[in-house]
Amino acid sequence: MQVSVRETREQLSRLLKAVEHGEQVEITRRGRVVARLAPPEPSSDSSRVARASVRAKLRDTLPPSETTSTELIRELREERG
Repeated sequence: MQVSVRETREQLSRLLKAVEHGEQVEITRRGRVVARLAPPEPSSDSSRVARASVRAKLRDTLPPSETTSTELIRELREERG
């Protein structure tokens, strides 16, 4: 759907409802598209779950370590002085 800047000002609530239902709205000025209103990308929760899954798989490929993270940090700090 295309609307002018003037129509956007007058009908913003209606346009936002359309966007909430998945529609994209192009805003025009003097017949030229200057902006688009679109629904947000899929929930970041799904991408967060995907990243956690990848991390878990990578973690499973690492050999077990007998050194704790606290010990590793202490060693690094000692090396730096």
